[in-house]
Order: sequence, then structure tokens, then C-alpha cells
Amino acid sequence: MPEKVYFAPIEGSVREFNFEGKLKKLFSAAGLDKVFSPDELVAVKIHFGEKGNTGHIAPKHTGYIINEIRRRRGKPFLTDTTTLYRGQRGNAVDHLALADEHGYNFRNCGAPLVIADGLRGQSGVAIKIKGKHFRQAHIASEFAHADAMITLSHATGHIGTGFACALKNLGMGCASRGGKRAQHSHMRPQADRLKCTACGECVKWCPENAIKLVKKKKKVAQINAKKCIGCGQCFSVCRFSAIEFDWGNMGRDLQERIAEYALAAAAALGGKVGYINFLTRITESCDCMGIDEPRIVPDIGLVAGRDPVAVDAASYDLIAERNGDVFKELYPDFEVRDQFTHAEKIGLGTSKYKIIKV
Repeated sequence: MPEKVYFAPIEGSVREFNFEGKLKKLFSAAGLDKVFSPDELVAVKIHFGEKGNTGHIAPKHTGYIINEIRRRRGKPFLTDTTTLYRGQRGNAVDHLALADEHGYNFRNCGAPLVIADGLRGQSGVAIKIKGKHFRQAHIASEFAHADAMITLSHATGHIGTGFACALKNLGMGCASRGGKRAQHSHMRPQADRLKCTACGECVKWCPENAIKLVKKKKKVAQINAKKCIGCGQCFSVCRFSAIEFDWGNMGRDLQERIAEYALAAAAALGGKVGYINFLTRITESCDCMGIDEPRIVPDIGLVAGRDPVAVDAASYDLIAERNGDVFKELYPDFEVRDQFTHAEKIGLGTSKYKIIKV
């Protein structure tokens, strides 16, 4: 039976779109008010955006959802986890400072901020699952300690999966640092000696000091496979396309691993999770990129539901229906629907959906 997915389309200018009114209607229509009970602690999972990123969900839109939770006597807190790579989100102190810089604070949003995996990403709990890649997943502890969760996810392209939204926010975003390592553990990049200019950016950004510049016929980057954790930061920062992955195999595996961690995150909360996807300011890369990226398609609207697979599948299709399969064009090595297929197979949800306009 198809899962109901609720859609608030942007039919005119985004400036004229009533985000507050539409989010209120979506919240009730999708049954997100049934996810939690009065006095329960409700995690509002958000991506605060890397330093320099401008595509992340606006704090005031986050505040509208927090108001809906508070109106129903829930106790919301805004939350995210630390990253594997170097940047402004690698520990809780820098991450919280950056969140405030981006406007995520009690004053603007109406809720306190908590970094869910502790000061240095070390705080997690093991959740047992039956997956192809994992028998247990390491989820950030505060998600397991919360009573319920609402995820606010920004639909974007992604260098490792082709497309990222609720499943990625749930699977990678709710993992402790150890869990993120586990998801990336199969990925090993290589440096193309012909393309490498020895600029040193990959050396600077590698969190494990796994890259050094060595003199062959010319100076080039060399990656130590034993030290590499597969985080992909070198790939992200290289301006010369000199860092390469075998995306055909690695990309499919990463999508499956993220889906299994998404299953674990939902299980940690007893399935008490609701999902809202923002199909606005859709960019080529995810909000982990510290750059001001342009839209790749016009703004489409908001999607909500109780099934992350259905919500993501609907989001992907809504984008493709209006603009063609832009993510396939951007990332031809990926079959993006692998993440939906695997998530269905392990029992996280269904990719069959029925859209109800709000």
C-alpha cells in the first residue's frame, strides 16, 4: 500500500511563499504532532551548514517547526553531530559557535542546541540491526536518549551518493564519529599523478594526515591507504579533479551503508520520527561544502511524512518531473535509487507513495 506523502508546492515566487503557514499545515497533515507526547524531549535534527555555506535551511523556518512542537507541549532541542573531516564542525565547541554564526540559537529558533555525539564525537550507543553491511550501528547518544525526533532535511546533490536528503540526514547525520568512519571504511581514493599540481590543499584538509607530497618525476600527492578513513574531504577540496574514487562500486555501497544507519537511527527512537524535506535552494553539493553554491533548479516546495524512504523517493521524483533527472546528469556514475531500494529491502520503509497536496 502506498505511503502518504504531503506536499506543499511553491507555485509562485519563493518570496511570496508562506513558509510559516505551510509548515504548520504540513506538520498536522502528516501526523508529525503524533510523533511525540507532552513533556517529551524532541530532537530536531538539522544540518547547520559548514562555514561559508549559504544553502542550509533558514533558522526562521526551523523556528516555525519548533513553535509547533512547543505548542503541543513537547520539549524541542536543535541538534546535529560532529564531522570526520577538518572544518568548523569537528568538535562541539566550534560546531555550536558556527551554528550561532549561521543564526541557529535560542533567540532565533526558540530552542537550545545540543551536539548529539559529545564534545569530540565520541559519545555513541550501539544499536543492533540486521543489515547487509552491519549487525550494529553506532548512533550518537543523544538521539537514543531523546523521546522522539523531527528531521529537517535539505535536498541536494552529493559527491558520494548523487542525491542526499532525509536518509542521509538520518543515517550519516545521526551517527557518532565511529559510525561515520564505519560508513566510509570501504572508500579509498587515489591521486591522479597527471592531474595533480601539488597545491597541497588535500594535505591541509586531511583529518588523518594520510596525504603527503612526494617527489616522483614531479611532486604529487600520495595517499596512505592504511591511514585513510575514506571521508572524501580530499575529493571535495581538489580543484583539479586529481582525486578519484571508483564511484560505481563505492557509491552503491555507501548508499546502502547510509540506509542501514538510517534504520538504526529510527530504531533508536522506537520509530518515533517525522520527516520534512526542503526542496528549496537545491544545490549540486550538500551543505557540508563551505561555499555559496547557486540553485541548480527552481525551488519546488516542502515534503513531509512518517516514512523516510517514501519522503525521499517523492522528493527525488518531484525534482525530476519538473527539471529532468538533474542528479543523474551531475553524477552519472551513481544509480541514486540504490539507497531507496536497499532501505526498502531492510525494512526501513517503502518507495511507493501517494502525494497529497497541502
